[in-house]
Amino acid sequence: MILIFILYSCKKEEQVNYQTIYPLPYLPVYPGSYWIYLDENGDTVISTTDKTYILHSYKSSAISGGFTDPVYVPYWDGTPVYGYSYPTYTVSASFSDEYAKGEHQVGFLSEELNQYWGVYYSQYGGGFRVVVAIDTSITVESVLYDHVIVVNDSGSYYPNPISFGESNYYAKNIGLIRKDIGRGNIIIQHLRIVSYFINH
Repeated sequence: MILIFILYSCKKEEQVNYQTIYPLPYLPVYPGSYWIYLDENGDTVISTTDKTYILHSYKSSAISGGFTDPVYVPYWDGTPVYGYSYPTYTVSASFSDEYAKGEHQVGFLSEELNQYWGVYYSQYGGGFRVVVAIDTSITVESVLYDHVIVVNDSGSYYPNPISFGESNYYAKNIGLIRKDIGRGNIIIQHLRIVSYFINH
């Protein structure tokens, strides 16, 4: 009887309660949610989250290449989401390939105007992201959305420089409602939300 109690106590102590990173208002990627868009060709594009929170950690250059503590996070189209951020690689030509394998978090968006991120760097170019508007309004497919955050991406590739730009529009309690991808002033690709379901 005493032996059984000791074994049960040991097993109980081994249980770990991992933290859960819950979605935030402008990116409510709760498990079991979906968003339906139309692209520039009028085709339907569906964005989804996994059905449950998933345990995740990543190798971080911020802690000298060690792994972060595991936490439960939602997955949005296969990407682990930490609030408004996600882990990504930063590749730099000035470091060895092994060092470049370290990851850090980059924001999808922020509720702070002019928040800025370097998305990636390499010998082939770089990508940058900045919040250019907060709490604005926009009409998408004849629907007016208030409390919208606008985030612009820009970057270039070498040795033959190709500049690109991207604007993403996030509505409060809905998430991504519009995406424009262009070169110069010409939009070459876009997404427009037509329906959604937030499982919350």
